[in-house]
Amino acid sequence: MLETPLAVANSILERAELEGKRITHLQLQKLVYFVYKRLLQNTGEVLFSDFFEAWTWGPVVRKVYDCFKEYGDRNIDGYAYIDGESSVFVISKEDIEFYDALNWVWDNYRSHTAPELVSLTHVKGGAWDTAKTEGVLEIDDENIKREGWLFSVAR
Repeated sequence: MLETPLAVANSILERAELEGKRITHLQLQKLVYFVYKRLLQNTGEVLFSDFFEAWTWGPVVRKVYDCFKEYGDRNIDGYAYIDGESSVFVISKEDIEFYDALNWVWDNYRSHTAPELVSLTHVKGGAWDTAKTEGVLEIDDENIKREGWLFSVAR
């Protein structure tokens, strides 16, 4: 099940739009990470071949960063065009495993602020922390798979 990280981002943005919720680029990055992690833990499969990089504010997929960086800390009000196409791609609604992961992440994390989401990715011994401690840029999928789940605020 290899998707593009931009299709994953668009699927999250579509969900947010359906609920009238706006999210920032930083929130989007963390939600992409959580969906990736949830699917990896549930199925053992990676969602896309791009890797997460251990940046200061947590895991980042460079393609998603490059696409949405213009928003800075403002709410995103658009979608990614994939491979220069004139249309926006989201993941097929028939992909039940993906939408199970997306729905679970959305239900548990949609109301968290960007700083709360960042703190959840910075947990001691977690995948991001391990990469930073080891001084590597790429966050290892096995570390993501082993990482637990935290909820910073009861929602």
